[in-house]
Amino acid sequence: MLDSGNAARALQVAEALPTAESSDGGRNALLRAKVLEAVGRAPEAMPIYADLVARVPGEEVRCRYANLLMAAGRTGEARQLLREVGDRARRLSRQQRADQARMYDWAASALVRIGR
Repeated sequence: MLDSGNAARALQVAEALPTAESSDGGRNALLRAKVLEAVGRAPEAMPIYADLVARVPGEEVRCRYANLLMAAGRTGEARQLLREVGDRARRLSRQQRADQARMYDWAASALVRIGR
């Protein structure tokens, strides 16, 4: 629903999902944060992303959270997060980075924009 542009309906679905952590690996929380962000409720999404950063593998959560931090003027926190993403990318082979290349590229360009 979110990908099809129906963010309002996606929000209804996301809000109906269980909030207690289960075996979903953070997927429900990530969906909720993405939907809140899409409907213009970024301040509500920020603490969800902050929690997910420590428990969800991959860089999507970190990059989305860094983007919201930048938009909120919290560039120091965003810079630190983006540096961590870049550090992880440098430790991986090209094949290992391929899966999340878009996130690594975004993080590198965002870090340049806000200053290393």
